[in-house]
Amino acid sequence: MTMAAGASLFLDALRQLWLRRAEVLPILAVPLGALVLLEFITFFAAWHWAVYSAAFFLVLVWFLVPAWVAVFWHRYILLDEAPSGILPPWQSNLIFPYMFVGVFVFFLIGIVVFVPMLLLYFLLLDIGEHDFVLNTLLAVVSVPFNYLFLRFGLIFPHLALGRGWFGFGESWRRTSGMGGGLWVIAILNGLAFFLPALLPSIEAGAGYILITLISTLMIVIGTLIGISILTRLYDYAGQMAPEHGETI
Repeated sequence: MTMAAGASLFLDALRQLWLRRAEVLPILAVPLGALVLLEFITFFAAWHWAVYSAAFFLVLVWFLVPAWVAVFWHRYILLDEAPSGILPPWQSNLIFPYMFVGVFVFFLIGIVVFVPMLLLYFLLLDIGEHDFVLNTLLAVVSVPFNYLFLRFGLIFPHLALGRGWFGFGESWRRTSGMGGGLWVIAILNGLAFFLPALLPSIEAGAGYILITLISTLMIVIGTLIGISILTRLYDYAGQMAPEHGETI
């Protein structure tokens, strides 16, 4: 995949979200709203005993809601399963495997990418503006994180479609020729995590709440864009497979 093709795929993922906004966004409002609420609870009560007592539940919801939304979106775009009702269809046989694999990949890549970032962060503590430094570092490492996630990412739409286990090695092989395009996608999608670092730092008050809300919404939107990108990438890989006598 060329760099231009990567940019085109990213824009096409955005276009799919935009063209279906009227019918899809009301359905996604509840789970995505729950994600924003969860972020606020975690952020504002980070040291409260209630959060510690409900830590497992919070982590579970944080991974479960994106998996729920992702399975719905993959099937809607790739299988044309039109939405019905006020919530995405609940398909536990697809959602839970999707979530468990997502947690595994998230932490596996996170260890590789974020441990060096934390070491660098502690080295930079003396320069001040700790929040800005941390957010900037998160934005920078989100690029290799996104790239590695895309390399392994074909497994996720495959699981959502109920086609069984695809294999991380197979996903890595199928995306081996997409390097330049995937780096472009990783950089563009990483902007959702870089923009919050540019927001002014406010200690308290209404401005603090507003900035926290904006940064949280940016992360949620970035997650939704990432789901759409995985869908398009899987579709793209499926179109390329016949050229090599393969199926996906």
